[in-house]
Amino acid sequence: MYTAMAMQPNIAFVTSILAQFSQSPAKVHWEAAKQVVRYLKTICNLELTYASNDAATIGYSDVDHASQLH
Repeated sequence: MYTAMAMQPNIAFVTSILAQFSQSPAKVHWEAAKQVVRYLKTICNLELTYASNDAATIGYSDVDHASQLH
């Protein structure tokens, strides 16, 4: 859960679902957990870089702020 919340929020949903089955996981839950670990191993060397020659930087996000009241 620490990795999901502090370092990789993109796996927070699947981690919270898998945590529900931590008391008595079935084979499908172990396979899903191993898939998450394989995913983390795959992306561990990826990084976001910005070109210094671009005067206008545009950012996009997939967060839905329309559902919030404020």
